[in-house]
Amino acid sequence: MPSRSLRQLLNDKDRSFRAVRDKARELDSLNQKLQAFLPSPLNKHCTIANLRQDVLVLSVSSPAWSARIRYMTPAILNYLQDKCSLDGLKSLRIKVCLPEIKKLERRIRPAALSKKAAAGLNDFAETLSDEPLRDVMRKLASRASD
Repeated sequence: MPSRSLRQLLNDKDRSFRAVRDKARELDSLNQKLQAFLPSPLNKHCTIANLRQDVLVLSVSSPAWSARIRYMTPAILNYLQDKCSLDGLKSLRIKVCLPEIKKLERRIRPAALSKKAAAGLNDFAETLSDEPLRDVMRKLASRASD
């Protein structure tokens, strides 16, 4: 069997990919209509994930947006039933899909000690009677940046 490109497979009218393509186009069209209906910024955080029988599955980016969608459910259902010819639509299912959070790399900067601070530590060290503490203060002062 010769290899075929994805475009050829999706455009082939005799294949089962046609149903997948048609479903994707239907969902995209519905999503565009829903985006136009939803107020900003809610429309940037909610997309249609699927339509199964009489249930529309929506994907939102946080629990807060989920609450806003739940509040708007009756209006959304009415809009989709009346304006988008989804007469059989009975309910919405809302899924929270949190965006992937990239771990921030923590850059560790070496501590910098100015010459003025080092001089202050040396002066303080000279006033100490405890020799080990005085040595520690002098050692710390020696780390001053140039």
